Amino acid sequence: MRLVVSVLTLCALARAQTPASSPDPAYITLSQAYEHLRAKDYDKAIASFEKAIEAAPTRPSVRKDLAYTLLKAGETEAARDQFGEAVRLDQNDTHVALEYAFLCYETKKQAEARRIFDRIRKTGDPASRATAERAFLNIDTPLRLGIDRWTKALELNPGNFSAHYELATLAEQRDELTLAADHYLKAWRLLPDRKSVLLDLGRVFFDLLRRDFRRLRDQRRHTLEFRIRRHVQFRQNLLGNFTKHRRGYITAVIRAFRLVDHHDDHDRGIAYRSKTDE
Repeated sequence: MRLVVSVLTLCALARAQTPASSPDPAYITLSQAYEHLRAKDYDKAIASFEKAIEAAPTRPSVRKDLAYTLLKAGETEAARDQFGEAVRLDQNDTHVALEYAFLCYETKKQAEARRIFDRIRKTGDPASRATAERAFLNIDTPLRLGIDRWTKALELNPGNFSAHYELATLAEQRDELTLAADHYLKAWRLLPDRKSVLLDLGRVFFDLLRRDFRRLRDQRRHTLEFRIRRHVQFRQNLLGNFTKHRRGYITAVIRAFRLVDHHDDHDRGIAYRSKTDE
């Protein structure tokens, strides 16, 4: 289903016509990249593309060419990340966005894939919309049915840790972050020794904050009074969802943050020891 097309050679020929005196800061390294690509020396091509990105970091076409080259070399996750950067730099390229979304799905980043497919099925060209609609439903339908199934299971047994945790996981993948946070919290309250659940809760909490503050940022065109009102409303909505368990929720989030810090310190210590042992 991916839209990988063999355009890199054509790009190389077209860009090779650029004079050597071109002010393009990435010209030399790009020329080298396409030469290596024609010779099917993917490792050297990748290295040259990476140097070109250092010289021209905001050019989506270079990111895209690097991503296709990484795919040819079998480096799927690295290719996915480069497609993601290309999408960030050019939101209107729906074909690259589809490529990114399919790679996200293949590399188990379902939530991101679902978001991209959802956007394209609403804003892309007719062919892209049709492809994105099918892909979106393939992801969304099992998530929706799974949430319904675990919700019914909890009606029969509200104290089922697994049901709360599975529901929270599916809700997070479906971008129902408030529902996910609520059930991660309930799962943790049932088994407080499961520290990994605190990490899940902290991750969702941060995503909630990012999402709502992004909405506030996008409302800059409104008056200051309206923006302040929206900020207050955001805080009330965020806390209001957890009124019944506010103390337990705040305690869980604080512990999650401390646990994240502990893991970061632990990882830095391992990295330091590995470096000193070299």
